[in-house]
Amino acid sequence: MLLVNTYQKLLTTLLALLLLGACATTGTSDRRERDKASGADESDDTYILSSRLEPIELAEVDPEDLTADEQIYWSSRSELTDRFASLTHEMPSGFMQTIQEEVVDINQGFRVQIYTSRNVEMADSTLAAYESWAFEKFDEYVPRGYVHYRQPYYRVRVGDFHNRDHALDLSRTLKSRYPSAWIIYDRINPERVPADTVQIRFSDDL
Repeated sequence: MLLVNTYQKLLTTLLALLLLGACATTGTSDRRERDKASGADESDDTYILSSRLEPIELAEVDPEDLTADEQIYWSSRSELTDRFASLTHEMPSGFMQTIQEEVVDINQGFRVQIYTSRNVEMADSTLAAYESWAFEKFDEYVPRGYVHYRQPYYRVRVGDFHNRDHALDLSRTLKSRYPSAWIIYDRINPERVPADTVQIRFSDDL
């Protein structure tokens, strides 16, 4: 008799558990059907939270309508959490600017033009006379001479400078012999550019 009563109690307990599980499954299935209709992705473990809870304000949540996991989510959620979740940081405009390096062409610089002629022989003879005179006259730096042709003129130019002040010093020094000497921007020979410490002067000035 005692054994029969024990079996009956076990059967009653099992039936009660089965009924409770069926109700819970039905409730979960109904909720999932509603979420599917609203576009929630069931393959994502967090689809209930992402589809139902994120748009809801704290004040609108009814604890009785939440599952155990959702209740833990909302109990640990706060207004401060929401504020930081939606916080955005603007990048300072200075960091958004593209830094462009200045490209320096070492073949560009300054020369001093001392003579212009349509006659190539006159230009060549002027250059030869200048170089002979310059090698005797200048001290630290002897500006080399060049003949450039641009139709219809031949131009005699001297010196190779990156520093405009050096070219200006040379033009002033040359005006005693070549009154029309003046600075021009030109392509130069970088191997013949003097050091910044060089002084453009005659040997007689020492």
